[in-house]
Amino acid sequence: MNLQSIILQSKKFVEMLYLDTMTVYRNQTIVKPNGSKTTKLMPVDGMIDIPCGISFNKLNYDNPLKETDTTNPIQTKPKVFCKPDVTIKAGDIVWVTAGGKVYKGKASDTCVYDSHHIEFTLGIDTEA
Repeated sequence: MNLQSIILQSKKFVEMLYLDTMTVYRNQTIVKPNGSKTTKLMPVDGMIDIPCGISFNKLNYDNPLKETDTTNPIQTKPKVFCKPDVTIKAGDIVWVTAGGKVYKGKASDTCVYDSHHIEFTLGIDTEA
């Protein structure tokens, strides 16, 4: 078994762990019937219900060891994982559906691991 086949096999195993889905939105220019152009946030073709995984880290900047605090609420900075052939751009709006809940936020720069996945953090939009 050569290295390339091992990498391909590991990709398949990792992708089996993607139990969530995401839809990617970008600002796209559309032409109105009168010929004028406008920009609208729309789902990207082929980037609807993409299998992914989401992982949450709890952040508490004043005291990282404390689980809860009413004066300093815990913040999360979720990481999203998906196949390396998915193109996520920094600033894309991403909706992740996990466990029956939808998390909406803005994608950071991606970290690409050709061997198995890409990952990016999702700045959760608390007003969405």
